[in-house]
Amino acid sequence: MNSSIPQNYSAQIEEFQRQGFLVIPNALTSAEIARLNRAIDDDLRRNERDWVQFNDALTQTPDILSRTSEFDFAIENPAVLNFLRKLIGENVTFEEFLVMIRQPTERPQDFKGWHRDLIRDYNRRMEIEYLSVIYYLTEVGSSDHCFSIVPETHARLVDLRPEKITPGSEVDVIGPAGTAIVFHGRAIHSGKHKPQSGTGVLFMSHSGRPESPAPRNGHPFRDGFMNAVSRRCRHFCIPSTT
Repeated sequence: MNSSIPQNYSAQIEEFQRQGFLVIPNALTSAEIARLNRAIDDDLRRNERDWVQFNDALTQTPDILSRTSEFDFAIENPAVLNFLRKLIGENVTFEEFLVMIRQPTERPQDFKGWHRDLIRDYNRRMEIEYLSVIYYLTEVGSSDHCFSIVPETHARLVDLRPEKITPGSEVDVIGPAGTAIVFHGRAIHSGKHKPQSGTGVLFMSHSGRPESPAPRNGHPFRDGFMNAVSRRCRHFCIPSTT
């Protein structure tokens, strides 16, 4: 771990609660980044059928953990996990893990547009309680695809509708490979595309309190997958699949 986040976390917790997200620089070392990118390349080569091509801009796989343990250390990465424990308590629940690859495209924005996760019904937005983590596995600069989020839309601006977002109200998160972003699922966000961007690789895990709604979003959660994760990762509550 090479994170610059201090261990008392008080300022970071205050920032997260106000903004709805927190950027953690240097959450992964260069060796860890290389290891994860190799694992992704290997899985693409061996298991191409398990990757979903949504359009020319986005390819992803939701169940890579069922095929390899190479990503387990990132789930339990202290740079992120320690912050989550300070923020929401010891009972952090692991729910979902996927790998996303964004290709060069002329599309200005992710096909989902501005949205909140898990529950799309505006009138149920306060039911969204879980947190998400994104890691950049390639450098993301001002001319690259990036994660974009509208601050405070999880709390002070929670009544804002995604379709009412005005240009300039968002924050484009840029940073080197190894950057982690923790954000509230209730905050309005989107993937933002840049026309000449190179391939960007991200992966995401969801975590939250055990009593929070599970952010399944229709992804296949096989019993074997979750049981394997439960055996390998000791610091999370793994929800039952039955």
